[in-house]
Amino acid sequence: MLFSVDGERISEIPAKRRAFLNNVTQDLGPEKTEQVRLELNRLIDNLRPQDHTGRRTVNTTYLGSELTPWLPPLSHLYDVAAAVAAENTLEDEIQEQASFSFGLLLWECMIDRDDCWTVYDPNLRGDTNREIIGKTYYERDER
Repeated sequence: MLFSVDGERISEIPAKRRAFLNNVTQDLGPEKTEQVRLELNRLIDNLRPQDHTGRRTVNTTYLGSELTPWLPPLSHLYDVAAAVAAENTLEDEIQEQASFSFGLLLWECMIDRDDCWTVYDPNLRGDTNREIIGKTYYERDER
């Protein structure tokens, strides 16, 4: 389960992000999508709790970077980004799209988990019209 820092339950990815994610999962196909989801959940399950809190923390940027180069099944995200990119698309743009897919699939996994997490995006601090897009996830004790 996923909650905002305000304690509100987040049960779905907003429509404008969902459309992108749906395209990615369609391009991946059901088998590769499930492989990626299983791997992301495995990574979360195997996170070591922080010494000072006893809870796990996931930062999507850090985790994605730590896993570089992405091996299967996560490399499927890059493969899809490269396959749908227009001719002459810069490598940085392909990697950015793959990273965006990684973040959205991780967000979806956090929503679907049985354990409780809070999402925080430090880039949106103070923006009253912010959309929670998920940068750092903190494990919670309770619902």
